[in-house]
Amino acid sequence: MRILKKKMLDDLSNKIKIAEDHTKEIEEINLNAEEKEKLKRFDVYHVIRMEKYIRNGGDPTFGNLDAYEQTAEEFEYHLSHMLNDYAPESRYYQRKEMYYFHPSYIEMEKLAYWEDRAKSNYCNGEHCVPDCPFYEENGRIEDEQVVKEFIDNTEILEIDDYKRELGEEFVNSVLKDWNL
Repeated sequence: MRILKKKMLDDLSNKIKIAEDHTKEIEEINLNAEEKEKLKRFDVYHVIRMEKYIRNGGDPTFGNLDAYEQTAEEFEYHLSHMLNDYAPESRYYQRKEMYYFHPSYIEMEKLAYWEDRAKSNYCNGEHCVPDCPFYEENGRIEDEQVVKEFIDNTEILEIDDYKRELGEEFVNSVLKDWNL
């Protein structure tokens, strides 16, 4: 009798596990569909921002406005991923590796002559200069700093703002082309 009860409990436990796994799969499919739809909208916003960049004399070969302008939806999405996907130590390490954004490297690039560049002391990927914020081998970039940087460096513009700036006809045609 005990063996039969144990077998029934094991079978029931397996069925519950299968049902839970199936539920997780369905949730992931739905999440992936929502995520894909959101990313599709972000692609459309990129196209609109690229048009603005070109109209303002920007060369698309060298950049765009994606890092400076975002919709509120994009801002929230990217900020939440930065906060949730990376530990403070990982953020520090990533920034440390991107020496070409360190203050001393940026200053070095402003120098006109190669001789002056060769003589200057700057972060180079091998090491950081002592006054660099990433000089220490280990560090942390806390959530508060990430949020502050996002707020300080990003202008929130919505589709209506782009319609006013680029013309409603253009923006609506892009939205229509992308079935939004």
